[in-house]
Amino acid sequence: MDKKPFIHPYIPNSVPEVKKKMLEEIGVGSIDELYEDIPPGLRFGRELDLPEPLLSELELKRHVEGILAKNIACGDIQGLGNHMYFGGSVGGFIASRDEEQFVMEYPSRLFGITKTSVPGEWGFGDVAYSRTSFDGREKGKEFIGTAAALYGISAAVYLSLMGPRGMRKHGKPVRP
Repeated sequence: MDKKPFIHPYIPNSVPEVKKKMLEEIGVGSIDELYEDIPPGLRFGRELDLPEPLLSELELKRHVEGILAKNIACGDIQGLGNHMYFGGSVGGFIASRDEEQFVMEYPSRLFGITKTSVPGEWGFGDVAYSRTSFDGREKGKEFIGTAAALYGISAAVYLSLMGPRGMRKHGKPVRP
């Protein structure tokens, strides 16, 4: 029994009639004609082994959250000592294992606890500053203003004041 072609609800060119009109517009009878100039030895030669399509945005959201939950957690910092002000503070958090492959790809400034110039003293500061646009505009992975950076520092201070027990209690409702 032939498998019925899947028509994705959000991609108009998956509708057979639309596909046909598009091919007619560029003067070809099939998709295969577009690949005739590629030597057969360089062609993939079989169907892609893809998972079943996700039919709704909710399914896609759950799928992506499941993948992210394995390596990374993201969320809003509104509840981390940042008050509503005039329209609310704008910021989020990204948390992952402390591995360079993750940390160096974060798309914004990073704040963490670091040693100060005073022996035995710790403070908050930029982490991996060299990867930001403040160190080298052309190599930066972000561009962020002072207000958002201050929200990040406020959240870091708030979390540090909560201590380990408070962090666990605060984090329980958001665990996957």
